[in-house]
Amino acid sequence: MRTILDHPDATEVHASFDRVVKTLETKLPEGAAHLEDAKEDLLAFSSFPRET
Repeated sequence: MRTILDHPDATEVHASFDRVVKTLETKLPEGAAHLEDAKEDLLAFSSFPRET
């Protein structure tokens, strides 16, 4: 999950999140579904400008 946070822009953050959820779907389908349901809240930070 930590790797999701360390991207230069929102597009990459969302793509990384989607890859993690896809990976979890096979072994932990309930966990993947829970993350997908919370995606908007978990990734809300990505709409703010990144400090330079």
